Amino acid sequence: MLNIAIDIGNSMTKVGYFENDQLVHFEKVRKLTADRLKGITNRYFSNSPEAVILSNVKEHDIGLYRFLSQTYRFYEVGFNTQYPIKIAYKTPHTLGNDRIAAAAAAYSKSSGAPALVITCGSCIIYDFVDENGNYLGGAISPGLRMRLKALHNFSAKLPLIKPRFIDSNLGVDTETSILSGVINGMTYEVDGFIDEFRTKNIDLSVFLSGGDMLYFEGKFKNSIFAVPNIVLEGLNKILLFNER
Repeated sequence: MLNIAIDIGNSMTKVGYFENDQLVHFEKVRKLTADRLKGITNRYFSNSPEAVILSNVKEHDIGLYRFLSQTYRFYEVGFNTQYPIKIAYKTPHTLGNDRIAAAAAAYSKSSGAPALVITCGSCIIYDFVDENGNYLGGAISPGLRMRLKALHNFSAKLPLIKPRFIDSNLGVDTETSILSGVINGMTYEVDGFIDEFRTKNIDLSVFLSGGDMLYFEGKFKNSIFAVPNIVLEGLNKILLFNER
């Protein structure tokens, strides 16, 4: 069964095509319209998708919604959506759909063990699911670019630095000192969170995702599984759960 998972974020939209559990095609676009989606589908697939799930943080595109609801079995993630994990968060109405989807995918990949998923994007987001499939919450801290902007905005002379790879902890000028402090500081933060969760969950599985994950590959002391499209995978898990 061919399905589509759509994650409409603040700046980009990600589209994943799934054959059951398997991601078979991925697209990232600035704006998704009905015509754009039809074009992608017709270009890469001879068979028509059967169901679509959508997570959206922006204003609704009426044309896209009309096309999805009239063409496919259509699910939009929302407060009344059924999930393959149990939401034990105290304010579920404030919980982002992307966090729920990432947690659902992580728990599925952990095969019933506790799961921690870390998303490195605008913010660093930690989401934890226990061994019983209860989503308990997590943590949110500033992301890479947010930290770089904060150093520039809240100081008199520090420049605004673009992210790039660094090989050493020792900054030899202002730019590399900022990059070392931010990137290595984030690395130590992530390792510290993992260590803390592992003290109470020895068999914890840890997953890393997000657009900035590439700056941290190989830096963590802990074992982490990189899953670049974990939100799309989680949306597909939610779709399949609702299709039962």
